[in-house]
Amino acid sequence: MPTCPNSNFVIEVNVHGNPCDCIVSDTDPIEGTGPAFMTVLRTLHGHGISSGIATGVVRHGHSVGQESAPADVILVTRCLEPDLINCISIVNAVISEKGGALCHAAIILRDFQIPVVVGVDDALSLLKENTRVTVDADNGQITILE
Repeated sequence: MPTCPNSNFVIEVNVHGNPCDCIVSDTDPIEGTGPAFMTVLRTLHGHGISSGIATGVVRHGHSVGQESAPADVILVTRCLEPDLINCISIVNAVISEKGGALCHAAIILRDFQIPVVVGVDDALSLLKENTRVTVDADNGQITILE
């Protein structure tokens, strides 16, 4: 569970059983005491199937081949398909709603040392295009930066 210095209370919010937002506050949510300081730490969790950490801009699977794609693409897709190999040169990391360690694309991405996190429920709807994220495949965690 994330913590914040000077914080006494943490409320974890789940979306479909997937921890995604943690509200860290010095104010007791029941009593309403303490200063009105509050921040939202946004994280998604899945299963890391390769190692590494990468930061970049979210692009959904259908938009990665577009010429306007930035150099620091984090590909978000429904499942790991062999077609992903075509865009391997422009992705910093891959986030997938489905897939596993032994599927063809996962093996290739691991060989190219690209961080991959699978099993991230509702990743396509929770991670909007052009959102900046950090993918920590060692811990299976995605942090939304903006």
